Order: sequence, then C-alpha cells, then structure tokens
Amino acid sequence: MGKRRYKTVSGTGLVIMRWFWNVIASIRRWWADRRRRHAFGPTVVLDSATDPARELAAGKLVLVGTAEKQKWLRFKCPCGCGDVMALNLMAAHCPHWRAERHDDGSLTVHPSVDSDNCGSHFWIRRSKIYWV
Repeated sequence: MGKRRYKTVSGTGLVIMRWFWNVIASIRRWWADRRRRHAFGPTVVLDSATDPARELAAGKLVLVGTAEKQKWLRFKCPCGCGDVMALNLMAAHCPHWRAERHDDGSLTVHPSVDSDNCGSHFWIRRSKIYWV
C-alpha cells in the first residue's frame, strides 16, 4: 500500500467549513443561554438552624444569619447544573463576598461569582444575573 494522501481544504471549501463551525458555535451559545437563569426570586433571611431547601428550590437568594450580621449567601447555580452555591459573607474568613440589600428587596453581591464546579461566572446586581 502506498501513502495516503489527504486533500487540503482551501478556497471555497474552507469558507464553508468556517461558516458551518460558526453556526454550530452560535447554536451552542443560544442553547446555553436558554438554559441559564437571568434573575433570582426575592431574598429571604433565615437563621442558621433553618433548612433553606424550600427557598432554594423556589429560586430565591437565601441570606443565612440575621439581617444585621449575615454569614452566608446560598442559592442554586443559575446555569442549571443544580449545584447549591454558598458564598461566605464573613469578613474574617477568606475568600469572602459583600452582599448589599436594597429597599426593593433585591440583593447586590461583590465581587463576581466564579464557580469551579461548572465553570459559571456571573455578577449578581439587584438580584439579576449578568453573565461574564
């Protein structure tokens, strides 16, 4: 048997292949965006002894602690993977986030949330999700 020779794609064939892969990438981005959440429900404050499962299932942001001394922010990952995320709000521990409650009941979190599990990266501003 002789050597196999493969034809290289050039010219119009290359343009069509690039167009095809761009279409596939656009469909993937569209599908991922449809699966993602774009806002959370209202914010709920619970003490450490209360189970937040019902509120998490309803898509709410759950502040664990008291209104004055917040310890954790818990919520379901908005990408749709189902993970429950817990952000430390205690300044004495690292890393930690800051949560600001607004008069309308919404919540803003600083800095952005970057998940190691599913790769989600987003900001929470007034309980709305802004994907990075």
